[in-house]
This record gives sequence, structure tokens and C-alpha cells, in this order.
Amino acid sequence: MITKTERRFLVSRFPYGIIYSVEEDQIIIFAVMNLRRKPGYWKSRT
Repeated sequence: MITKTERRFLVSRFPYGIIYSVEEDQIIIFAVMNLRRKPGYWKSRT
């Protein structure tokens, strides 16, 4: 589940989504998801 500090970006030309967080001086990427795969398959990998 995405918290208040995490954001989601959907890539428009490709079936991918990115979950990330913006901190004061850095961007942290938690997951790059293939949206054509089974939903939630990536959650066990974090």
C-alpha cells in the first residue's frame, strides 16, 4: 500500500509503474512494476 510519503507514476508509453518517495535531497525508488503481470507480484520483493 502506498503511504502519504510515497508516490506512484504510470509511464504513459509503456506498461510500467514506479513507486517512489521524494526526500529533502534525494529520490528513493521502491519498485518498478510491469502492469501487465499479476497485480501485487512485486510486493514480496521489497
